[in-house]
Amino acid sequence: FDTLTTAYEGMASNAQRRVTNMRSMIETGNFKMAFQPVVSLQNGDIHHNEVLSRFDESGEGSSPMEIIKFAEDVGIIEEFDLALVHKAIDYVRKMKKLGTPLTLAVNLSGRTLDSDKFAEPLVAMLRDAKDVAHSLLLELTETTAVQNFERVEAMLNDLKTCNYKTCLDDFGAGAAGYQYLRAFNVDYVKIDGQYVRDMNEPGYRPTFLLSIIRLCNDLGVKTIGEHVENRFQADFLRSLGVDFGQGFHFGKPDFTPRSN
Repeated sequence: FDTLTTAYEGMASNAQRRVTNMRSMIETGNFKMAFQPVVSLQNGDIHHNEVLSRFDESGEGSSPMEIIKFAEDVGIIEEFDLALVHKAIDYVRKMKKLGTPLTLAVNLSGRTLDSDKFAEPLVAMLRDAKDVAHSLLLELTETTAVQNFERVEAMLNDLKTCNYKTCLDDFGAGAAGYQYLRAFNVDYVKIDGQYVRDMNEPGYRPTFLLSIIRLCNDLGVKTIGEHVENRFQADFLRSLGVDFGQGFHFGKPDFTPRSN
């Protein structure tokens, strides 16, 4: 019992320290944005860059995905999402002033959109940034499920009147994706990378992938294939009618966004 108590206290202390560090990072904006291009499969033009967060956790070895998951688990992802959107808006404005306009996709947790406390400040921030609405794509992740579909639908529709476009991330990875597609009037669907990786397997048949593509085509929703790592995958996706691709084949995340 004493050993378990000591272990628990150590875990709690470590978690509290990480929460304190992350809150400090959020307040100071002391995190970086990396950019990965999303490319048209028809002509190779860069359509936009996805923003990927990068952190310095003092050499603890945590990956960005693990840090984001930790933020969701302890209930501070909402604060981070607001900080990230603010940083992305500032970056788009800066690049526009420099004469190099670009479009960025920013990930938002379902927890943030569902939050009584944080959804309103997020919408207010985006309303005040209508000047960059055409240059900011809001990408809804499925890591935390939305509970209040009606409220989130109204919120996204409100933002669409301000000319923001929306995307569903990792579509097909979980059951919630189809609920989101039915409930929300999105512009893009990012097909989960597992469907692309499966193309390398012997005897691969694109049955499920084709069903997603056809559904999106029927709804007038553009499709993005992620985790594209080679020309074969890119050509296969194009032949199936997927509109855009993202992955190492087109470019790794970099701290300087790529443009045409």
